[in-house]
Amino acid sequence: MPKVEIKKVASFKDWMESYAWIPNYSFRPTPPLMDEETQRGWFEKRVGVTHFALYEDGKAAALATSLPMKQNIRGKIFSMSGLFNVASHPAYRRKGYAHQVILALLKDLRSSFPVSTLYPFRESYYERLGYISFPQPLKASFKSIELLPILRNEVEGKVEVLLESEGKAEYLDFIKKIQQKKHGMGTFNHPGMPDKKSESWIALAKVEGKTVGLMSYTNEGREVTKFKMKIRRFYYHNPQGLYLLLDWIARHIDQTNDIEIWLPADEKPTLWLADLDIELSSAWKPGMARILNIADIGGVEVGEGQFTAQINDPFCTWNEGVWKFSSVNGKLQVSPGNKPDCQISIQALTSLLYGTHKPDFFQYRGWGNPSKAFQAEMTTMFPGKMPFLHEMF
Repeated sequence: MPKVEIKKVASFKDWMESYAWIPNYSFRPTPPLMDEETQRGWFEKRVGVTHFALYEDGKAAALATSLPMKQNIRGKIFSMSGLFNVASHPAYRRKGYAHQVILALLKDLRSSFPVSTLYPFRESYYERLGYISFPQPLKASFKSIELLPILRNEVEGKVEVLLESEGKAEYLDFIKKIQQKKHGMGTFNHPGMPDKKSESWIALAKVEGKTVGLMSYTNEGREVTKFKMKIRRFYYHNPQGLYLLLDWIARHIDQTNDIEIWLPADEKPTLWLADLDIELSSAWKPGMARILNIADIGGVEVGEGQFTAQINDPFCTWNEGVWKFSSVNGKLQVSPGNKPDCQISIQALTSLLYGTHKPDFFQYRGWGNPSKAFQAEMTTMFPGKMPFLHEMF
């Protein structure tokens, strides 16, 4: 029998011995592998990151990493664990090692982070570990000429354009304000500066000196008039901010041919303008989330009601047991319960918290089967929402 052990990786030396090869081989085009100097820079600028590695007979076999983040859940900002760099060496795959190292990492993090999110390589794999999927982010594609009517109506305000490295402070300030009202939005605790090779333009829509809209974009291609404007961040506080940004895009009609905007799932770009011919598709993989510590999810905005549930969470066993969920002055209160009204899985409870699934779906997902009465109670307390994770990691 091989000797299997899981350790927290704290020093750069240990990180190089365990992490230098596996994530590079798994997530990057290779060869070559990332050089040691670049890896040191990556390691040192990730403040607060937690690395775990599983070893078989002293050799690194599987890895998992957590990045400290903040997330808005129903109006309350929580500390959040962003799980990434989950990978295993090809020689040790199909042994359940990735599964083991993830659970060891989550156990270590449970006292600091009530929730965990990630971007999956396969949704069904992580759903078995207690995660639920967010709605698919949108990609809106259209021709720039479609926005010509925007230029016929003057929008009060102006747009300022900066390189991302120059406008980082303004960008972060606006994103923080958007996060206060955007459910599911996650942001890094210690964002690094952009790589010069991947820097973007930041367009700030301003009215009387206040930023009311923001987009991050690049103009790509080799031939003027046929450039593609790729917009990876697009947020606004009000309609004025939206139409100032659209006006800015429209001013590129003679420079760019194609426009591509990545948007939250709840955005409705086809309603921005009459006769706007937009093709909607998936922008990237949907995020996933799970409750990491039930005891710490109180304080979110909820509707009236209460229920007591037996929670099934075999992978994070500290969550298992009977819990009471009550609305007190419009906020969720969580406490140990006695006699349960129903039995549901951690996936069901997580989907209620994030607003992704109605309770009448639970029985078809294998997440429990509360009675109609308690389905109604849950729906009143946890109205449907459209979470959007924002950061990609």
